[in-house]
Amino acid sequence: MLEVEDGALGCWGALREVFPTTREQRCWVHATANILDAMPTRLHEEAKEAIASISNAASCRALWRH
Repeated sequence: MLEVEDGALGCWGALREVFPTTREQRCWVHATANILDAMPTRLHEEAKEAIASISNAASCRALWRH
């Protein structure tokens, strides 16, 4: 089972108790927003492209081929 969350830590904690083998993944929309919030606006377009290439990659190994 895979759970995708927006960072509601209470939900993740509760799910771990009931379904301890569940894998967790941070929501890409919220993760991207957090990354962009920490960067100067002038870097946002380049950062969005980089984040998209990461989130759309078939595997970690595929990322290192570029």
